[in-house]
Amino acid sequence: MNTHEKYLLHFTQNIKSNNEITKYFLDQERLSGTIIRCELEKGVEMLFFDYYLKEDQETDVFEKSNFLEIFYCLRGTIEMKYDSGSATLLKNMIGIYDFNTCPNQVILQKGNVKGISLLLDIDQADTVIRKHLSQKTLTMKQFREKIEKQMQLFFVFGNENLRSVFLSIAENPFDYDKEYLLLKALELVLISSNSIRREGMNEASGIKRTADYQIFERAVTCLEFRISEPIIIQELAKELGITERRLNRYFMDYAGQTAYSYLKALRLQKGKQMLSQTNMTVTEIAGEAGWQNASKFAGVFRTKYGMTPIEYRKQNKFV
Repeated sequence: MNTHEKYLLHFTQNIKSNNEITKYFLDQERLSGTIIRCELEKGVEMLFFDYYLKEDQETDVFEKSNFLEIFYCLRGTIEMKYDSGSATLLKNMIGIYDFNTCPNQVILQKGNVKGISLLLDIDQADTVIRKHLSQKTLTMKQFREKIEKQMQLFFVFGNENLRSVFLSIAENPFDYDKEYLLLKALELVLISSNSIRREGMNEASGIKRTADYQIFERAVTCLEFRISEPIIIQELAKELGITERRLNRYFMDYAGQTAYSYLKALRLQKGKQMLSQTNMTVTEIAGEAGWQNASKFAGVFRTKYGMTPIEYRKQNKFV
């Protein structure tokens, strides 16, 4: 993956390699941190970004290349500008990106930027995927065709399964072990393939073509990446340019519950995942998942699952 390697070398000063793992140390006037690059198999690699920007940084040194990227933003704001507009990745958002449609400019906002990127060579990754996965998935060219319809960046909508895999990778329980990361990479490909297929089915049935569904989709995305913040449904509706009553109607139509009930279920699911996939305390998890306090989280959790968060963690840690 020479093109991406040239991009990394452009922004780094010191490099240390250990077999398939390369660690890039960034120590510049406006930028400091690390990028860890793990080559898993030919045509498949994973990158871990973790750096701090003292001020906004603009980058425009991209070259078109034959890669697809599945990216999860753990922290920070990344804006990609194109001729036809822009797309922004925020905390907890997942995007699939085709390097053949490079942005004119990428802006990384001041502060900490952290994320995980799975890079797939369109000419080589299919061989790796077919070797390990018996279940039929989209080919890399089919991935590209689906993404091309979006013109810029395919935002994965409402998929907690993908987010769960990325969070387990972020926990890094095996210290960048190649076999573990390859397993997770295959999971990401399989889930992404199914997610894109479902989007296509929705388009075929006419659901995605309605303005109402598009507003619902935007609302869910807002709830997902702002889940740890205090969210007032009435204010969310105002941001979307509709009434709270109409927003709840959309949620009832497409999710079978009100917007608040959907948010509550989303927070409960995130808390459940973090109990099994992180070492954070129940209090920390409650805050990260948007609960007012640990007691409230524990009470709702017990009502839903019939056990306390601690009991659940004992039974499901890193499962």
